[in-house]
Amino acid sequence: MKSANVNSKYLIPILTAICLGAVVTPIMNSMVSVFLPVMYAEFDVSTAEMGLMKTSYMLAGIVFMLPAVKVVEKLGYKKSFLLGAAVFSILLLLSAFTPNYPYLLTVRALTGFFIVFVQITGLAIIKCIFAPEQQGFAIGIYTAGMSIASFIGPLFGGVLTEFLDWRVNFLVTIPFLMLSCVLLYFSLRGKEFYGKKTGSDWGGYVLFGCMTFCLMNGLADFNDPFAVWFIAAGILFLAGFIICERKVKTPALNLQLFSKNKHFTRASAALLLSYCATTGITDIISLYLQYIGKLTPTETSIIFLLQPAIQVIGSPIVGKLADKMETKHLTVSGMGIIMLGALFLSCTGWLPIPPVIIVLTGFGLIGVGVVLFSAPNTKLVMGSVSREDAATASGLVAVLRKIGGLISVAVSMKVLSLGLAGAGEGAESAFMAGMQGAMLVCAAFAFAGMLFSWFKERKPSESEENGESSGGNGT
Repeated sequence: MKSANVNSKYLIPILTAICLGAVVTPIMNSMVSVFLPVMYAEFDVSTAEMGLMKTSYMLAGIVFMLPAVKVVEKLGYKKSFLLGAAVFSILLLLSAFTPNYPYLLTVRALTGFFIVFVQITGLAIIKCIFAPEQQGFAIGIYTAGMSIASFIGPLFGGVLTEFLDWRVNFLVTIPFLMLSCVLLYFSLRGKEFYGKKTGSDWGGYVLFGCMTFCLMNGLADFNDPFAVWFIAAGILFLAGFIICERKVKTPALNLQLFSKNKHFTRASAALLLSYCATTGITDIISLYLQYIGKLTPTETSIIFLLQPAIQVIGSPIVGKLADKMETKHLTVSGMGIIMLGALFLSCTGWLPIPPVIIVLTGFGLIGVGVVLFSAPNTKLVMGSVSREDAATASGLVAVLRKIGGLISVAVSMKVLSLGLAGAGEGAESAFMAGMQGAMLVCAAFAFAGMLFSWFKERKPSESEENGESSGGNGT
């Protein structure tokens, strides 16, 4: 395995460290979903306050993403990863000994901010240390690690909550973070990678924060009477952000990444649409299996394990393929198969096939599609920017994942609710009609993503092949 800047014997330990840091977020999020009912009962939390547990964490991560990117570029990718992982560990420890709900919300918001440093730097370090012909495989391993979290998160969360205490969930991920810090520190001793060291654009940070805050609150629940106003305000802040960023000398976000780099723009749009196409499907099918199919939550979870299982096995293989062939063929095929999976799920209850078989087949197709799309597209996003812009690109990948997921859930649930609007005695048939509409919308997102993926990738320049992009050399 080749390296652009470090001894090749350290590549596996470094990749292991990055993956250990990356899996903590999905593991922790899935654990939180499991123990929320127990925690709410203990603290006697009202219905209005329930959503704050997740939104405070997610909002902090997105609203402060751009300031965090600037800190990472100046401090260095390795030091930022270590800082984020260390502080995140301390905050997890504080969360385990929470005395009340407001205290926990405050700590969760801080956690959402500091975990951003780990999320931003993971892919950026991969770009800096792996040669271009090895980055696809490394990103495939990274993606597989994220998928493994879908296995162990709910399992650990359920067992720990049932047999010990829900607070223990915050403690079990600390060893992952500590091990990742030790591996990264000793494997990259004497090495550091930096981004562009430019000034800060505080006006841009404020506008971006206001934009993401409004858009996320508006997308979180389309049925909220204030949702339209939040989205409208978010669009206005977006317009203001773009105008201001074009005028300042040191913008918070380099908009030339989008205006002058068509490969980055299209790959980023395809990434957003992939999450729009897939995230909402899980929530809708979960409702169907439990309320219409009468399956237990455990039985439903077992069915949902099929997709991450496929991703764990397939992501490294496809990542290696992405190093040897044009990524367009993989990403277009992936989005096409996701579309077919959503279309097949829309036939649930309408075809003379047992619904469970349809669901398993649909999720299997979506799993294969995600495998073919995810690692190659992420490689294209990161490969279309220089190393000095790697932190920005990595941060945008994280933001697009979250926004795409919100759009998917919001639109899917809205379509489902429209189908249920006239439900009376035929509530089940109304649900099925709404679910079919939601699946068709997800298929439409996948089709749009397939179109954005249809472009010829840029071949790496000679300097990139040799790992000599500006701003990223180890020191």
